[in-house]
Amino acid sequence: MNTPRGNVELKQIFNLAKENAENEAKKKITSKKAHDRYLWEHGNRLLISGQSGIGKSTLSRKLTEGILMGSILPGANKVVYMRCKEINFDENLSLVDFMCKYSMSEAVDLTLEQKKHIGRELIEDSRVSFILDGLDEANTTEMANSLRGPVCSPNDVVPVHMLVKSLMSGRLLPKARVVVTCRTRQSFALLGDYFRPGVIIHVIGLSREAQKELGKQICGKDWAKTYKILHQDPDLESACYVPVFCMILYAVLRDSNNMGNRKLNSISRVLIYLLDRYLRSEHMRHVPTDQLERVAKLAKNGFLKRRLVFDETDLEAADVTVKALQAFMVTFLDGSTRLKVRIFEGEHRYSFSHRLWQEFFTAVYIMFYSDNEEFEAVENYLMEDSRWEMVGKFLYGLINRQNVANIKKVLPTRSYDSRWEKRKLSLEVKAEVGFGREIQDRHLLMLMCNRVHEADEKPFTLKVAKRLPASITLMGAESEPLMLFNNDVMSIVHLIGTAAEYLEENKMQHLILEKVIFTGESFRTFASRMSNIQGKLEEIRIIDCDLGDSASNMLVRFMHKFNRLHVAYCNVSKQGVGLIEEHYANLESPRPGMIVFSNDFEPRDIGHNLREKHRQSSDH
Repeated sequence: MNTPRGNVELKQIFNLAKENAENEAKKKITSKKAHDRYLWEHGNRLLISGQSGIGKSTLSRKLTEGILMGSILPGANKVVYMRCKEINFDENLSLVDFMCKYSMSEAVDLTLEQKKHIGRELIEDSRVSFILDGLDEANTTEMANSLRGPVCSPNDVVPVHMLVKSLMSGRLLPKARVVVTCRTRQSFALLGDYFRPGVIIHVIGLSREAQKELGKQICGKDWAKTYKILHQDPDLESACYVPVFCMILYAVLRDSNNMGNRKLNSISRVLIYLLDRYLRSEHMRHVPTDQLERVAKLAKNGFLKRRLVFDETDLEAADVTVKALQAFMVTFLDGSTRLKVRIFEGEHRYSFSHRLWQEFFTAVYIMFYSDNEEFEAVENYLMEDSRWEMVGKFLYGLINRQNVANIKKVLPTRSYDSRWEKRKLSLEVKAEVGFGREIQDRHLLMLMCNRVHEADEKPFTLKVAKRLPASITLMGAESEPLMLFNNDVMSIVHLIGTAAEYLEENKMQHLILEKVIFTGESFRTFASRMSNIQGKLEEIRIIDCDLGDSASNMLVRFMHKFNRLHVAYCNVSKQGVGLIEEHYANLESPRPGMIVFSNDFEPRDIGHNLREKHRQSSDH
């Protein structure tokens, strides 16, 4: 199916899915019956993807509210909203029992006949929508496997993962609408198999205007002062497209006088700072310090078992007291900054307020408290399982000496320095060896760049930079696009810039970007960062990246950093090429070689054209 490039209104997404399914059906299907079924199955399926904390759950709740209120899909106001982290996917249930158990706020007692009647009604009901929030949080690996076996009916009692896959495929309730939210990398395992959504919505975060508006709401009269602090640090400013960090950073920076020398330029540092502030609040003073280690153990136990919701047996296994848990559930409100933080939520069953907190505490436990066997097992997961992406990022954040010094202030006092030194070295070696090989997996390459950037340790970054290959290729595919966010481009340019500035013999000379989707402001960030690197690289090739004229104008910022530039099939008009030629002419000699393909697919040798103009003018 097609991936839209551009903005889309929430109320239009189902129309867009139908339109895409219609276009696909015209190409593939001739019989009317098969055509209609294809439209139902694919035109009613949507995927909302994005990185952690970007606002997928918020968007799914807004979608649910819009359907219930009639502003979206008027007349189709039946919504089954489920949070996947609360679902036991290995349980055997019928569809109606599944809906009653996981989407109702109160228990519903139905007779067997009533359940059967509802099941039969659902088959032909086109007014019902299923919204499955956070499929990457499912407690099973089955969702990444193919849909096997016969088609189940609504009244069959089968494993929940089979029900959900049957819903997503359209084989169970083809006329029902199904919306799934999932982190970007984990969503790729679903596509092309049993789940073929009519449209994929990539949530790319807050625009600059939205960031400023949010900052004004949080900071009030201190907005100008706070924005100035934020604007002075490109790492901080670039992180604000993620709503979670935008709110935190504005609130924290408003009270910058209390930050000391801390620099909040990574996710790890932000969470360590917040945890420190939280534990210093009045309501936490009666909680024993060893409970923090036990909360980390609870996080780790749950993450290993794919459990994001805990009951009393889980608390007992980790030795977390109910009293301590209740303290972590209190909302900490700092009156001076309006900073609201809560670590846990729930009543009879509990979960971390955001999955990021569980991933952070899991990394803390693995780094400081796990035995060697468990640490080595997790090291293997970091490369093999995309579910460990954020845990891995936090582990590399915890090899930073300043981060460790800050977290020691809040962790229970315990001698773990020698253990930490060995694990720090092990993680560094793993990254160095990874870059020493030819990394074929583009997602793994970006993963490793992000981890090195999160570590923010100059000696470590230099070691990795020495192992960069001569050519770095980031290439997407039609069925699996490579999406680059702000943090991705900052990470890759951070490594390239380190190699260019500090290495006398820099092997890394060629950068190839092909079929890449630059999200939001990420190409602007890429151009800005590349323009500031020291030294010069041999070549950059940007192919089929849909830059358009506005983004292609950013090329002028960094074209002087390469000896050759090749830009092809990037949706650049003749006018856009003309602007590039104007800027190119203003460069000092020696100018780079530059080939640009405009929308008419004709190559323009910018340097050759300029020389011809000079020759013709001198002839006259």
